[in-house]
Amino acid sequence: METIAQTKATRPETDPDTDMSVEAQEFKQVVDEIIPHLGAANLWDYLPALRWFDVFGVKNKILAAVSRRDAFLRRLIDAERRRLYDGNESEKKSMIAVLLTLQKTEPEIYTENMITALCANLFGAGTETTSTTTEWAMSLLLNHPETLKKAQAEIDASVGSSRLIDADDVPRLAYLQRRCPGETLALRTVELVLGTLIQCFDWDTVGGAKVDMAEGGGPTMPKLVPLEAMCRPRDAMGGVLQGLL
Repeated sequence: METIAQTKATRPETDPDTDMSVEAQEFKQVVDEIIPHLGAANLWDYLPALRWFDVFGVKNKILAAVSRRDAFLRRLIDAERRRLYDGNESEKKSMIAVLLTLQKTEPEIYTENMITALCANLFGAGTETTSTTTEWAMSLLLNHPETLKKAQAEIDASVGSSRLIDADDVPRLAYLQRRCPGETLALRTVELVLGTLIQCFDWDTVGGAKVDMAEGGGPTMPKLVPLEAMCRPRDAMGGVLQGLL
């Protein structure tokens, strides 16, 4: 989701052009390259012999993207392994830390390839689908501003303007309950992201036009035209936003 914001805080570890960490940006680029090819129809489906020739270069594009993804994940895994080796282990372990701990006791099962593949599946499934769901939800809210106002009013009444919403608030916020097949994994994240965007900013479409709701290709049904919107910080949330800078 591309956002035109009137104010934007940039932390040292983020790319100033995207307000996103370099690692997150790299992984997003890889996912964006892979997703359009998953589930998309091509001539291979009708003429299997073409698989040997890769006429349109689809196979090479997929292999290149997967290679970049696996290299990225191996860097994450190696960094976590070094952290554990140095004794920097916290009470709340990351998923990678748990897998590496299991690798010590069951190395024949938790191989490097198995850990990399599992991370690829979990990170890929939980990244693109969640951001796509949030983008569609924001698109619908922008096309129905009266519903957006109701959602803001509900959050204001339940949470107020002294803090951001958290996971404990979500069950009381009916307007965020926006269902998906992977809801146990993704909905909490979508609800928190969507609620924070609604709580902190007033939104409008670019030039007052309706948001294009055309659907793109691929198994997760992304938007054909990426969402672009105007936002400005809500006066009531100024203190909380200033504290994040």
